[in-house]
Amino acid sequence: MTNLDIETFWAVVHHGTMTAAAESLYITQPTLSMRIRALEERVGTPLFVRGKGQRHIALTEAGQKFLTLAQRWQQLLAETDSLAELGQREYLRIAATYTTNQYILPPVYKRFLAQGLPVSLWIHTLRDVDSAQLLLQHELDFAFIDSNTVFDDRLTVRPAFREPFLLLSPPDSPYSEEVETSSLDVSEELLVTWDPEFIRWHDRWFGAGARPLLYADTLQAADFLPPTEGRWVAAPAIAAASRIGKSAKVCRFTSPPPDRVNYLVTRAGEPLPPAAAQFLQELREHLLALGNVQVYL
Repeated sequence: MTNLDIETFWAVVHHGTMTAAAESLYITQPTLSMRIRALEERVGTPLFVRGKGQRHIALTEAGQKFLTLAQRWQQLLAETDSLAELGQREYLRIAATYTTNQYILPPVYKRFLAQGLPVSLWIHTLRDVDSAQLLLQHELDFAFIDSNTVFDDRLTVRPAFREPFLLLSPPDSPYSEEVETSSLDVSEELLVTWDPEFIRWHDRWFGAGARPLLYADTLQAADFLPPTEGRWVAAPAIAAASRIGKSAKVCRFTSPPPDRVNYLVTRAGEPLPPAAAQFLQELREHLLALGNVQVYL
C-alpha cells in the first residue's frame, strides 16, 4: 500500500462521487477507477458499493474497516512529518540571571518568537557560575551575567548594556524626585545583594555593619514592599520602570550606586549561530527604545 492509495481512497470518501474525486486529484475518471481497482486487488475485497445509476458512492463493510486503517495511516504520516519538522528546527539556549529574565528579556523573547523562525527557545535562570559551566559544556549558546566575575580563557565576557540604579518606595512616600543618599534610613531598606560594586557602595554610605529591614537575593522582595512611607529599595532602571505609577514611586539618588552592567558571555573563538545573532539584534532594538540604558551590543 502507498500514500497514493490512501490519497485516492480519501478523495472518493470525501467527495462521494468518482467525478468529483477525480477532479480534486487532477486526474481523469478512468485513471481514478484504475487506482481504486488496484487498491481493492491489494486489499482483496471491494471497498465501495457500485450500482448502476448510483450517484453517491457508499462504503462496503470492508470499506468501513479500511476507513479506520486509512485514518491510522494518516495519523502515522502526520507524526512522521512532525518528526521531520522537529529535526529541521534548531535550538537557541539562553541563560540569564533572575532580574534579567524577569524584567528585561520577556519582551525580547516575545519579539523573537513572533518571527516564526524554525527555532525552539530554551530559557534558563541561573547564577553566573552555573551559566559559565553550562557554556563550557556546550549546553548554552550564550548567557547574560550581572558581574564580571567569570575568569576562564575559554569564555569571552563583554558588556552588553548598562543601566543606572534608582530608588523604589511606596507610592505615597515623602521622597522627592532626587533623594539625598545620606538622608536615607537603612533600617527602612529592603537590601537586594547586587554585585560586589553595589555592596561596596552600600558599605561606604551606610557602613559594613548596617542592619537593613530585609535582605534578599532578588528584586522579587520589592513585590511585597510594605506600604510604610519610609521603605525603600535600590533597583536597576529597567526593573524600576515596570513599577512606575503602579506599586511604587521611583526616584533618583544624589549619589547613586555604580550602574548595573549586564555582560554577554560566549565561548571564545566560536561564532554565534544565526538565531543567536538575530536574538541579540532584537534585544538591542528593544533596549534602545527604552532609553536610560547604554547599549554595547
